[in-house]
Amino acid sequence: MDRVINFLTSRQLMGALFILLAVVLSIATFLENDFGYNAARALVYNTWWFELIFLLLAINMFGNLFAFNLWRWSKFPVLLFHLSFFIIIVGAAITRYVGFEGSMPIREGEISDTYYSSEGYVTVEVEDQGGTDVVHEQVFLSARTPREFSARVEINTQTYEIESVSYVQNAAVRPVEKPGGQPLAGILFSSSVGREEQFLAPGERINRQGVTFAFEPQDPAGVDYIIRRKDREGIVLQSRKTLQKSSMTSGTQESIAPATIVEMQPGTLFSSDNVKFALSRFWPEAELGPVSVPGQGGSGLSDVVSFRISTDDRSYDLHVTGKKGVFDEPNTLTLPDGRISIRYGSLPLQLPFAIRLNDFQLERYPGSESPSSYASEVTLIDQRKDLKMDYRIFMNNILNYDGYRFYQSSYDRDEKGTILSVNRDFLGTIITYLGYFLMSVSMFWSLFAPKTRFRQLLQKTNTIYQKRKSLGLLLLLMLSATSFAQEMPPRADEDIAEKLGQLWVQDKGGRIKPLNSLHQEIMVKLVKHNSFKGFNPDQMLLGMFTHPAEWQRVPLITVKHPHLKELLGVSGKKAAFSDFFLADRSYKIKEMVDAAYRKNPANRDKLEQELIKVDEQVNVFYMAQSGELHRMFPVNNNREEPWLIPSRAPEGLSATDSLFVASAMPAFIVAVRENNSGRALDVLGDISDFQDAHGGKLLPSDAIRNAEILYNRLNIFMWLATFFFVLGIVLVLYNILGLVYPPVSKKWINTAALWIIGIAFLYHSFGMALRWYVSGHAPWSNGYESMIFIAWALLLAGLLFSRRSPLVLSVTALFAGVVLMVSHLSWMNPEITNLVPVLKSYWLTLHVAVIIGGYGFMTLGALLGFMNLLLTTLKTKENKSRMSLAIDELTAINEMALIVGLYLMTIGSFLGGVWANESWGRYWGWDPKETWSLITILIYAFVVHMRMIPGLRGRMAFNTASILAFASVIMTYLGVNYYLTGMHSYAGGDPVPIPSAVYYSVVIVSVLIGYAYWKDRKIKVN
Repeated sequence: MDRVINFLTSRQLMGALFILLAVVLSIATFLENDFGYNAARALVYNTWWFELIFLLLAINMFGNLFAFNLWRWSKFPVLLFHLSFFIIIVGAAITRYVGFEGSMPIREGEISDTYYSSEGYVTVEVEDQGGTDVVHEQVFLSARTPREFSARVEINTQTYEIESVSYVQNAAVRPVEKPGGQPLAGILFSSSVGREEQFLAPGERINRQGVTFAFEPQDPAGVDYIIRRKDREGIVLQSRKTLQKSSMTSGTQESIAPATIVEMQPGTLFSSDNVKFALSRFWPEAELGPVSVPGQGGSGLSDVVSFRISTDDRSYDLHVTGKKGVFDEPNTLTLPDGRISIRYGSLPLQLPFAIRLNDFQLERYPGSESPSSYASEVTLIDQRKDLKMDYRIFMNNILNYDGYRFYQSSYDRDEKGTILSVNRDFLGTIITYLGYFLMSVSMFWSLFAPKTRFRQLLQKTNTIYQKRKSLGLLLLLMLSATSFAQEMPPRADEDIAEKLGQLWVQDKGGRIKPLNSLHQEIMVKLVKHNSFKGFNPDQMLLGMFTHPAEWQRVPLITVKHPHLKELLGVSGKKAAFSDFFLADRSYKIKEMVDAAYRKNPANRDKLEQELIKVDEQVNVFYMAQSGELHRMFPVNNNREEPWLIPSRAPEGLSATDSLFVASAMPAFIVAVRENNSGRALDVLGDISDFQDAHGGKLLPSDAIRNAEILYNRLNIFMWLATFFFVLGIVLVLYNILGLVYPPVSKKWINTAALWIIGIAFLYHSFGMALRWYVSGHAPWSNGYESMIFIAWALLLAGLLFSRRSPLVLSVTALFAGVVLMVSHLSWMNPEITNLVPVLKSYWLTLHVAVIIGGYGFMTLGALLGFMNLLLTTLKTKENKSRMSLAIDELTAINEMALIVGLYLMTIGSFLGGVWANESWGRYWGWDPKETWSLITILIYAFVVHMRMIPGLRGRMAFNTASILAFASVIMTYLGVNYYLTGMHSYAGGDPVPIPSAVYYSVVIVSVLIGYAYWKDRKIKVN
């Protein structure tokens, strides 16, 4: 028994469970991506062995309370951490087994007290002489897990086995050709509400609007239309009434007398008694089965589950349509001794009160189809308490009543109905939140309490710091720009261009911003910078208006692929807009671009990738020069109307205003061409007055406009990218040189570098604050913003640990530059955009800020691990002691950084759970993003506990693990957004090929790890 207890509480089992759970969760996310949410639930999340892993972790942690004597006050933070884990597990168990969630659709003016389960259920209703029995079972059906349901029922002592045998998503039950199958006739009925296709087998009949159709009935009595086989490939129709027959191709019509036998063929329409029908197809040998409908055609269809109902001597197939969120009609199998009805879909559940939807309100960004917010004005009606209460439900504003919580989830396409999420899990949520809170307190406490691991590491670095001489720093800056002489179009007057940039414009997302912002976005898209040959963005775009032909001949668009260069006839690195067109103005690369777009993004080669990128730039140039992007003229302060562009005939304005919109910009361009500065400025003033008069209620303040223009001109983050990168490279090389040859080190250089990086950090902070002020939301809501925040957090971590080692600061400066450079790559969008409704939450600010802060410290850990392995390769007999001391110091700092990063990542995930609960009605739903956050937490928990596991101790193992663990951070931050599906779709884009830099990085890290281990072993042997 002691051996079992020792095994269950061993550190080896703890580490194995961390890694096993991380591997299982990662597999589950890819299962979900390939086969859907239900497959992941059926194969992983809802299995007994998955729960067993958590049980073993709980037992292991409980045993460690005694193994490490955590009951002492000095170790109370660690004790509190372990106890909070148990509380979270208890809360999760209550949520899993007791809590319930669903959706509640309501139309305007209607009252409802019914909501539908969020998960799918199979309902079997058995009816015989003894009465009716009903069985409900929750199932997770998918293409990968079609056999999730099985049941045994009795009808008058006869036992029937029922099992699901197939599941097809977005499908319809249609005939499928099968040798030896039965004949099937497809009849297409047309009415005022649409078309419907039904299938008849010999002996079957259907009724449409009181008219009966039968296929070779045994008893023709009461049948209005009889269908019979003419031969193997054809059928005929005989009617008791006069028929009108018309050809859908030629339009010819004829009347068919009663009892006349007429051949049925596709394309021939029959009508009588207000019933219109035609033969869609005849199958001589077929059977009914589920058929998937691909693309948009199947998006509104239900799923089809096929069940096999069998006895000892016979089996029946029953195809049932349904889907989650819908309560469909059952399909019934009639047997000689009773009936079996099966339904698949959500389970209807009753509320003890009712809700009436008074009004559904949807607000869009001005002139855009993008929703800004949506809300439901409801009245809660509780007849038990004679209560009527009005309430407004919108995103992140919840109706909480009688243990039920109602969230604004979605809405009907016609915007006349709402869909509310319903959650009933008060106890589970409160207990879990308590666990979150206690674990956060324990983490924060452990950073400051004496005798914790973090404090021990601080003392260790202080000891090492006293032993080492201070390292120095050499400062250098910066690269001078060179210019090339090239004949350029005339440069517009800077004052006129500046005034033009101060006008307002509305982008396609509905955001109103200075025209200078649009011009900078266009310039960055075309030339990858905010200036070009001495032209600022406003001058360049104004020049494209006033001298279009000259700008079409200016090489702006970067072309790298040799084949594309040859096709365009260019020899340099850039091509002009005119190079892409033949003399007849036909687009040279049209067919190649079309073929590239049709190809799966993951399978495109380098030429196809460049074609798409270049085509986008060509289209941006064209739309910019034609004025298609310049939506400058608001329409009567109407938020719903998109602003008008100068190049199109205006609508919705008076004759005077229409004339002004059509003539203002042409008049301005003529004035600029004629060098009539006074006239040009007057026209710009008139346009500004028009914007104030017709859009004053929509326009941001002048302070915001000035701040945004300042933000554009400073271009803070692109400038800092170069600054940090160059400075970081110099500092890293200098610090390594100081370790190898100590006399190089100078203390004053370290101090100067600290001050310079500190000032640059404050400038970075100013840039983020300025972006926050301009956008109106925290600057970490998309990929670009989160990247600049990661750079900020990384610099903060470096500054915090800079006193321990100057090398830490140099490494963080270098990688901050790398991160900022990555943020300005083509697949990152630096444009300030509107938020989707779910992101308008203060929980977003807390969740993303904390979790990205954790990314920053984990990034620092990976960099220090890399640096430690690099220093290991530089060891010699002469510098072994000095290098070992530096590696020990950096390893201790690395471990502290990973502890802080792990704490922030964990707390950030907790805050994400609160955000999810406030937004969607559940704090955990195994979404790939939150699952990979948990995977990252588990992996880093393993790394910081490696020192306790025999065989994994030592600085080489720890530093190697800190590098490898960073792969989970990259997957959590980028991989999920670009390669997996989930709720975090607003943070990423379409699947893209894995960048070649990833493969190079894997090779470099692998070589470094192998060489460092070999060098370390060699030094030890010597």
